[in-house]
Amino acid sequence: DGEGGVHAAPPLLLLVSEAWAERPAFDHQAAPTLRAALLLALAAHAAAWTPPSPSRFSAAAAASLTTSGVNSACTSPRARVSAIDDAELFASLRARQAQLSDENQACSQRWRDGRCKTSIGLTMPDWIRRLALGVWPAAAVGTASGGVHMANLATGDVTASVSNAHPAYLESAADQMSLLGDYDGGGITALDLSGGLIVSGGRDGVARVWELGEGKGHERELRECGTLKAGGVVSAVRVTSTGSVWVASLDGSLGRWDVRRRRGESEGGDSSPAAAAANDQGGEAEDDEATRPPHPGFEQALSICVDEPVLCAAVDDTRGLVACGMANGDAALFDSTTGTPVSVWSPHRGDRTRAVSIAHDAVITGGMDGTVRRRFLRATALGAGPAGGEDEPAAWLDNARADDELSPPHGGPVVDFAAREDALLVSAALDGSMRVWDLAPSEGITPRCLFGLLGYKVWLGSVATDGVHLVSDGSDNCVIVHDFSAKAAAEAEEEEGLDDDDDDDDDEGEQWLM
Repeated sequence: DGEGGVHAAPPLLLLVSEAWAERPAFDHQAAPTLRAALLLALAAHAAAWTPPSPSRFSAAAAASLTTSGVNSACTSPRARVSAIDDAELFASLRARQAQLSDENQACSQRWRDGRCKTSIGLTMPDWIRRLALGVWPAAAVGTASGGVHMANLATGDVTASVSNAHPAYLESAADQMSLLGDYDGGGITALDLSGGLIVSGGRDGVARVWELGEGKGHERELRECGTLKAGGVVSAVRVTSTGSVWVASLDGSLGRWDVRRRRGESEGGDSSPAAAAANDQGGEAEDDEATRPPHPGFEQALSICVDEPVLCAAVDDTRGLVACGMANGDAALFDSTTGTPVSVWSPHRGDRTRAVSIAHDAVITGGMDGTVRRRFLRATALGAGPAGGEDEPAAWLDNARADDELSPPHGGPVVDFAAREDALLVSAALDGSMRVWDLAPSEGITPRCLFGLLGYKVWLGSVATDGVHLVSDGSDNCVIVHDFSAKAAAEAEEEEGLDDDDDDDDDEGEQWLM
């Protein structure tokens, strides 16, 4: 879109273009089929991208448009696409792919340079304790009073709410100290957002699943479609790409709940909420609120006893792994399908493992002592199951590479991570800072901290990114947005230039970047 976003060509376009590039290895009779498939893909995505036409509408042709339709002097977009020869068609496709690649690289460089615009994306009348990012600009926030809210971070509007999703405090939850430490701001303890589902966790030992209810604009409500009971304070919730929900608890349990299959639905089929709704309707999967039936609910499919309070969890759908961090400083890795243990190790021995992420071919952990450590996975096992087969689950780990520690450490407990696809990692800690790390292997260069973002408070609990925007709580009742798009970076540089010309400026904007 010209904003430096991370985009990709339509999957069918990529598939067909790759096949076309390899067509000399095929029988020449396959070429017409591939070309037809590509033209079909282009027609389906013509609104988003259309290759240049050999000719444009003339003024006379444009004037010939009438209320009854299009004059024969004009050709439809599909007709114009069909008229393009193979060479021009694929040259245009390659040019577009090159443009997207250039935009992605430019955005990646802005991240590495710390070139972004910082703004307040949302202001609430309550303290924000947890945050989750969906498809931009949608986000969910959990508040100190126990509320859960959907918001638009581009406009600052709250789009749906439930005010009392969980209790603000419970005196009986004495073990919550291991999770929250000395800074318990009350309210929501865990939150995630994916595929139209919002999952919140509280100190009441319950994770609640929400979806958008009926209504329009600011009048919509969040409709509860699942109550997942844990044995203690809920410390982490994660929604998978299939709509399953993982819940971690301070009672030492880690469980997975799957979408309940509807009558007539076969095991192993698509169990996403949209697909489940379509199964009841006998049609294609859609997300039409007017016709969508109530969510079918959830059933617990897997329960893992960890024997230590679980403080954090991360799920890798592609590899089929789930990781968790524990109150005794250990970290554990499990097969997400069977619950089979892969490994248990002690990255923060004598302390607590407060944050965990599976990213960049590694399990990355953050400790209450401010350290960030990394244990490597086998890159060759990506998407193919454990490299050693089902009888050797530990083969997921690359034991030939030593664990390492990112330096310098934070000055307070590390509470969350957010990963970007180009080997960048963001860590958030209770020292009031976030740090952007470059984990890309380079000859003679170890992983390093590129820069820090300052100005947060000890209530910082969540950080998330979609590749262009970096969002977080930790600023009382506000959500902070760092925008790395080309437009935002240019605006920030222009504002900084004006600030440099004004000797009376107080350098307020510099509080965020270090």
